[in-house]
Amino acid sequence: MANSLVFIITCFFILLYPSALANRTHFSWNETSAVFSASNADGICQSMVQPRGYTCEEHKVTTKDGYILSLQRIPLGRVGGKKGNMIPVLLQHGLLMVSN
Repeated sequence: MANSLVFIITCFFILLYPSALANRTHFSWNETSAVFSASNADGICQSMVQPRGYTCEEHKVTTKDGYILSLQRIPLGRVGGKKGNMIPVLLQHGLLMVSN
């Protein structure tokens, strides 16, 4: 009985997942949202990270082909701590999004 219930629930989610992806809201740079948009003048560090108590560094990098990247680095935790051999973490947004 438990196995059949797990199977039914799994099938339900597998069938609904594509539908959920198709119906989600797509945000673009032109839309304004208090939650998802940061001011171009302030940058992500000043507008979103520092108000939450973290130290943040923002760097602009231009690649050889002229693409401009904005990179943010949070060197310390909210409570401080020491700089040193900490494991780097890469946060990449949009990996599972659809490009139209």
